[in-house]
Amino acid sequence: MGSIIPLKINFIMMKMRAMYLAVVTVIFLAGTGTSHAQKVWTLEECIQYALDHNITIKRQELAADVSSNNAFQAKMNLLPGIGAGFNHSFNFGRTVDPTTYDFVEQNYQSQSMGVGGNMTLFHGLQNINNMKRQQFNLMAKLAQVEKAKNDVTLNIATAYLQILFSQEILEVAKAQLEVTRLQVEKMRKLVEVGNKAMGDLLQIQAQEASDRLEVINASNNLKIAYLTLTQLLDLDSAEGFEIAKPVTAQIDEALVAPEVEEIYTVAEKEMPQIRMAEYMVKAAQKDLAIARGARFPDVTLQSQVYTYYSELQTQYYSYEQQLRNNMSKTIQFGINIPLFSRYATQRDISNAKIARNDAELQLREARLDLYKTIQQAHADAVAALEKYRSAAEAVKANEEAFKYTEQKFGVGLVSAVEYNEGKKNLTKARADLLQAKYEFIFKTKILAFYMGNKIELK
Repeated sequence: MGSIIPLKINFIMMKMRAMYLAVVTVIFLAGTGTSHAQKVWTLEECIQYALDHNITIKRQELAADVSSNNAFQAKMNLLPGIGAGFNHSFNFGRTVDPTTYDFVEQNYQSQSMGVGGNMTLFHGLQNINNMKRQQFNLMAKLAQVEKAKNDVTLNIATAYLQILFSQEILEVAKAQLEVTRLQVEKMRKLVEVGNKAMGDLLQIQAQEASDRLEVINASNNLKIAYLTLTQLLDLDSAEGFEIAKPVTAQIDEALVAPEVEEIYTVAEKEMPQIRMAEYMVKAAQKDLAIARGARFPDVTLQSQVYTYYSELQTQYYSYEQQLRNNMSKTIQFGINIPLFSRYATQRDISNAKIARNDAELQLREARLDLYKTIQQAHADAVAALEKYRSAAEAVKANEEAFKYTEQKFGVGLVSAVEYNEGKKNLTKARADLLQAKYEFIFKTKILAFYMGNKIELK
């Protein structure tokens, strides 16, 4: 009996181990599957996702839908209005018989029904001008939606390129840390055999600690860059988010060849903020026309078909006969001439002129802002190109200088301080080169965008 219990315990333990291994295997496979299935986002995918999900864009689209409804209603206002009515009355005591207009003292029931319509024939062309104004407002709202998409596109591209820049800065920091780490190991061996003093080792170890801090800072900057992009995409978390690194994100000097005026000429036709301002000027002009239309008389047309039935007449006529006999048809023309509106009409005209002038100034301001933006982007791109060329030469010179310093440091001809200074200069030169590179890429992407091209990385 005593030998059976250990066997049972062993059997139970074996089953538990098997279950544990099965669970671990499932988790591992699930994790592996998730890793393979993890999405790597390209710039184009980020932009498209943002355009499909951005709340600001969706709200602008809803505002455009409202303008579309208003434009449709303005067209419908040109049509006549038609209505129908029906009344059923219970009459008690002394009343008037609607069929004979005699006073009667009798309780009875009666009915009346009719169809009527009205139409404005002339209203100072206000309805027509309102229809055109609402159409211009709709076009302005649609342009505003497009502008919102452009703003989101530029913001996404900026954040995406910032990640690429931060990734390369991190790689530079890691490479520099690895170089320093190798020097620490080499210096430690030299100290152990007595060829170097302990102070030299401590100095190079201090540099290693400084390089490690640079790696940490670069890593944190990369995390912040990822967080910025995921927030622009309205994603819940940056955890597991990864972007695709373009195969070639290189400098193309030909991208700064177009002059500012050439870019602006195209952008003025392509950019929605200009079209939006132009439509707002046209809408303001129609507002002024509407205000002026209040000076003219209104001419209206009304028509009505009316009939009634009285219970008092049922002994003479049937229900259907009464409806036919009591049928009344009316067509009426009316004119309303404004003589004095207590200066309200003139006030509205004056305010409409002010609004039109303001809309024209907004259009001028939009054109100036666009020109300044293109001018600044072009100047920045040219400066970034010059900075890139200078930084490339600086990197080349610092690499040669550091290589020479590293060789001299290995044989004890320079101190650790001089070595660290040379290494620091090389790191800064490489960082400046990367900054100039991505600044140039981004500025030229903006210039291409204003020329009507999509922002993309290949």
